[in-house]
Amino acid sequence: MLFYLAITWLGMFVFGRKIWCQRAELFTIVFGIFARFAPLTSAESVDKGIVLRFPAVGLLEGDQRTSWSMMLLVVALLATVTFDGILETPLWAYVDTAIIDSPDDSFLWTVFGFSEAAALRFGRTIGLVLFVMLFSAAYLLTCKVMAVIGDKRDGVADLARRLVFTLLPISIAYHVAHYFSYLFNGGQLIIPLLSDPLGFGWDLLGTATYRPRIDFVGPLLQWYVAVGAIVLGHVIAVYVAHVRSLSVFGPKALRSQAPIVVLMIGYTMLSLWILSQPIVETNPGS
Repeated sequence: MLFYLAITWLGMFVFGRKIWCQRAELFTIVFGIFARFAPLTSAESVDKGIVLRFPAVGLLEGDQRTSWSMMLLVVALLATVTFDGILETPLWAYVDTAIIDSPDDSFLWTVFGFSEAAALRFGRTIGLVLFVMLFSAAYLLTCKVMAVIGDKRDGVADLARRLVFTLLPISIAYHVAHYFSYLFNGGQLIIPLLSDPLGFGWDLLGTATYRPRIDFVGPLLQWYVAVGAIVLGHVIAVYVAHVRSLSVFGPKALRSQAPIVVLMIGYTMLSLWILSQPIVETNPGS
């Protein structure tokens, strides 16, 4: 934390606070991306204060030709939270088992000298990088098909940068679905911490002995919230993509939008499968 704080202060000192936060400070950039979906926004005029708008309207504002780095970051936001869900599935459990059961002469032990814990982290790091690359390739390929259908063969890069924010509702929906139970179950830890924030044995508010109820959000509620969030997020994403496609393709918008709709439906199926794995019984023989 101190190292990150030092880098942030140094960057602000060298490049200026506004430039550093807009271009390099990751949390500011990520929350700024999510804020495009928000129903509240600051007005251009100081006198107007805060403006109320429909959710996701901010995704349609401006020309939306974002930079390549911003495009890849939006895709990475979608890929990383999905990979976090993959780690909780029986499928990835087989990967962890394969790593641990690697032969004694495997490069994991002979070349790198990893411990089992380090080898598992190494495997997950490689998996995360490959997952981001896979999602990026799938998105760019979809944009390529859209460009061909819409007779914009030279505009794949431009199209990818203009449509990437249409994926944001999906990313937000998956964040809600994936972290809902963690927020309400694990989030209860704040209750005892309010009484003893520094771990000195205090009981300032009389809540130091509180123990979280892990059944606060059960599997049924978690599933309904997950399904509702993902379906709603994908419906909004398809609508935003259609509106954006109208400005890009004109009369060919509906036909040209088909590839990205197929991509979104495929991701919907993948998301629901991932979310179902920790709360359904798995038949070892299947």
